Amino acid sequence: MVPGCEPGPLSAVPQSVLFLVIDSLLVFVGLARLLAALRLRRDGAFTVGRVVALDERPASDGGLIRIMSIEFTDSTAQKHLFQDSVANGVDHGPVGAAISVLYDRQNPQRARVSTFDHLWLVPLILIGVGGVSLVLIVSKLCQS
Repeated sequence: MVPGCEPGPLSAVPQSVLFLVIDSLLVFVGLARLLAALRLRRDGAFTVGRVVALDERPASDGGLIRIMSIEFTDSTAQKHLFQDSVANGVDHGPVGAAISVLYDRQNPQRARVSTFDHLWLVPLILIGVGGVSLVLIVSKLCQS
């Protein structure tokens, strides 16, 4: 129960509970991804990788979805290959382009493209949308 909030009619409860669960999951997933990015930033190492392959597919909105395969060398001179985990329409360059990489020193296969949209954008959107929606649902339940 939220302090200072009187319960509304029971007819609004099932639908509101569903939205509360969905929005809570959005916030939870966003926080989990944000914590993973923060941990990688704290414990990881930066290097420069190269785009070795670019898979372009048409998106439903008419744009392109680009999934990059990136090769980088870690601090022990071992080469690693990964695909970026965020497929988006942002162009980070053609095959052969240099790109900033952040990787886990203990597990270099855990690597990410080190740009705002690849590390921070999705968690912030999930937390923002889920959090605002939670506040709106709780305030609606309190007004009912």
